[in-house]
Amino acid sequence: MKKLLYLPIEIKHRELLAKILVAFFAAKKNFYSIIGDKESIERSIRYFGEGIYFDKSISLNKTNKLKKLKDKNIKVVCQDEEGGFNKIFKKHISTFFNKRIPPENLNLIEQFYCWGSFDYNELKKRNKKNLNKIFETGSPRIDLWKKKFISKIFHNEIKMIKKTYGDFLLFPTSFGITSLEEKKKRIKQAKFLNYIKSKSEIKFQKIEYDNLYSNFLEFVALIKYLSKKFPKQKIIIRPHFAENKSDWEKKFKNYRNVEINNDYDISLWILAAKIILHNGSTTGIQSYAMNKPVIIYSTKNSDLRQNTYPNKYGIEIKNKKRIYDYLKISNFKLVRKKIDRINISKNFISNEIVRNFNRIKVKKNNKYKSYIPFLLNFFYIIRKFRISKAPKSLTKTYIRNYNEKMPGGLTKAEIQEFINRLELYFKVQKSIKVRYCGPNCFLIYKIK
Repeated sequence: MKKLLYLPIEIKHRELLAKILVAFFAAKKNFYSIIGDKESIERSIRYFGEGIYFDKSISLNKTNKLKKLKDKNIKVVCQDEEGGFNKIFKKHISTFFNKRIPPENLNLIEQFYCWGSFDYNELKKRNKKNLNKIFETGSPRIDLWKKKFISKIFHNEIKMIKKTYGDFLLFPTSFGITSLEEKKKRIKQAKFLNYIKSKSEIKFQKIEYDNLYSNFLEFVALIKYLSKKFPKQKIIIRPHFAENKSDWEKKFKNYRNVEINNDYDISLWILAAKIILHNGSTTGIQSYAMNKPVIIYSTKNSDLRQNTYPNKYGIEIKNKKRIYDYLKISNFKLVRKKIDRINISKNFISNEIVRNFNRIKVKKNNKYKSYIPFLLNFFYIIRKFRISKAPKSLTKTYIRNYNEKMPGGLTKAEIQEFINRLELYFKVQKSIKVRYCGPNCFLIYKIK
């Protein structure tokens, strides 16, 4: 008899490997896992029934969804992908927790997993009635920060990146606003989701987005400057998933040594890079944790940003010319200090979270092996006939389209390949099977 775990994926290159890690450890503890995009998880719930649903947020706009899942006896657990630990100012911290983790939605779930001490302590202060639901585990994504682990698992891919690009500079971005059109879209989205309501909130949000756009333009100027100063140096820009990739491509279409690339998980690029340059990006913290040299380009506009906590880790430089001079150094200085807001464990956090799943009582079932995948495919076909496009009301919430979030969709081959590597790394017998359950939907379980 096995418990069932639902693992929805929204942003492929941010979430997939970490969720497969969770499914891997869950399979070892006799769970079935369904991993897929939002639509495939929806149709899976219809036929698989009771289980544990691992969500990426419980923000204000999700109350009805959480209630519907609870009515179906689906136990929801959550870790917010944003975390809130990047915020510095009290107002931003308060806004984040009020809107991303409201008490009324925390009431509707079973467990909430914190990135570390910062969000754990904040949530305890705000939710004294739900202390038993809050766990200071860390994030499964942090398992991918383990240098030894990633270096061995993806040795060939990292070697190939280095061979292709040489000693490249890596720019992970985190602006969100890359054009005035993007600013309008985000204001419209925030209004639709009730994140901003009053005139003062709208005004404040517009100022925030103007600062982000100015910061974006500052970085564009910096990269163009460095591109000309180092014409033989390859520069890789890694746009944040929330940004319009085409805006970056337009800015650098005439720069031969600059490439916009979102392939692979970011961990591979970090280990292959010569140095990382950013402002306000969680990737900067990850790079620091993986013992890579980090430059923070700090300017007047970037100092006004909400997410400035990552700027504590690395060498802060406020001038383009000084960055150029620093990059001419062959041996970069690594200043080490403890990362204090995030739980960076020597053990695998994915495994710790799966242990918490076992505390949750759900119906165990072993009926999934035969006819369910057929029904899922049948439901998919019927649904495609009924719904040719997304309802107009929902399109207001879309900033990035499906192909931007899930390039290439999900495939059985890529999931099975990573699981095979995990079995080899952990020196366990090959026993975890991946089964196709319809487009972008897969069942992961351990065979007897």
